[in-house]
Amino acid sequence: MSKLPLVRMLTYQDLGIYPSATRAVEAAIGRIVRKLVSLFDPIEALVAEYDRRQELEDTEEVDGDDEPVAHTAEQDCLHRGFLELVKWIPSVRTALVTLAPGELADLYAKLAKGANGDDVNSVRAAMVEFIGKGAKDPLVATSRHNRGLESDVTGPLLFPVEYDYSDPEIRAKVINGDPDFPVTADSWPRSLYQNGVYDPTDGEKGLFKSLSLLQTYLHIFTSPKSAVKLETDAEQPETENIPPSEPPRKKRKVTQVGKKSVAAKVSMRRVTPRSIAYAAVHHRFALSDAPQWNETDGAFDYILYYNNIVDWFEDAPGPVAQKTVDDLLAWWD
Repeated sequence: MSKLPLVRMLTYQDLGIYPSATRAVEAAIGRIVRKLVSLFDPIEALVAEYDRRQELEDTEEVDGDDEPVAHTAEQDCLHRGFLELVKWIPSVRTALVTLAPGELADLYAKLAKGANGDDVNSVRAAMVEFIGKGAKDPLVATSRHNRGLESDVTGPLLFPVEYDYSDPEIRAKVINGDPDFPVTADSWPRSLYQNGVYDPTDGEKGLFKSLSLLQTYLHIFTSPKSAVKLETDAEQPETENIPPSEPPRKKRKVTQVGKKSVAAKVSMRRVTPRSIAYAAVHHRFALSDAPQWNETDGAFDYILYYNNIVDWFEDAPGPVAQKTVDDLLAWWD
């Protein structure tokens, strides 16, 4: 573990919780793992990937082999997840080299205790404030009524960008589950786009700039009040006289933190790709009519959806794509 960068130790006091409240401590740390490190990956998988790479490096040093080792996209994602883990909870680094196997298993179990059930319910209720206020049949905070693909409020947002929602025939096929028009995590939903508008000539224009996504993020990481008060000019369409490096200004910064917000508790000063992915999963789920949390919604796989978003930010295929990512993260900040 000596090759890991030194970062500030996150203590229970940093979380606003004290060791006497053991269960609360475990739950708080677990929630940090799910929000900022990985929503779905087991901690053991992240650690195992780091160990695998360390063993490869040790073997290369012994054999004198300088050839770079190719890793799969899944392995790279797990490794980046491990680096996020030790960034946000540095004490894990010491634990991995000092605890006995049984104690490590107990640590993994504690880190996995942070469920996302609270966010599932609160974002579902908050979506009433974010969208569809003027609809004839508005959303109901405590139910899935008028949500999903059939809803006039949420249907347009859940539609994959490749399909024309305005075409009644296509809309019917998508709603009825026609196998030629699947709704999967391999396509971005319109809910991720600014104003819900997708430009087929530039598929990344407005991507991850949806106002309701921004509000979902604020609701989770800062406070529900900050989400409701987010200035609506964040949703205004981009204009030609605004340079790409200067995105539309939001009156309220995404990283503004409240006294006891998630962001404040972990000294989170910048928006991170994995926190956006976490919010996007809850955002999409809150629009659906699924009766309870599940990793799949028909053919839609939330694990794949989360990983696709993480990879879009963290595994840009070149300098041009990386600049797009950097500009977007600057826009969020």
